[in-house]
Amino acid sequence: MILKLIHFTKKIRALFCGYRGYEDKFCLFSVSRIMAPCELRCLLIPLGYQYNFASITYRGQVWTCRKLDNDCHHQYHLRFYHDVELQTTMVTGHWELDGMMFPVQHCQGIDLRCLTEIELLQIKWALEGRDDQRY
Repeated sequence: MILKLIHFTKKIRALFCGYRGYEDKFCLFSVSRIMAPCELRCLLIPLGYQYNFASITYRGQVWTCRKLDNDCHHQYHLRFYHDVELQTTMVTGHWELDGMMFPVQHCQGIDLRCLTEIELLQIKWALEGRDDQRY
């Protein structure tokens, strides 16, 4: 019941949170096909990602997930969007302070950065089904 309520409130927030320009600057890459949320979840859970129920939802967003960094103070935050016209899934993401542990600093954007090349490759290889995941 509580998950249904969370899912419903995210849909309401998506309706009113149409501004995605801020997130577009963290665009990582596109996967050359539409990926369902359940498929994204199955591919990213082995890397330590989990559904991010507390994040802002932007218009067009189909799924979001997060993974705590080893320091337990920061998180990797990914969002996924479908481009139906191009039949692709756009991936955006960044590294930031954990919003649950540091809500004020998180909202201020303290320690916010783009993902490194190694972090990016780890996600890309997981979504594209690469076997040679050397990271």
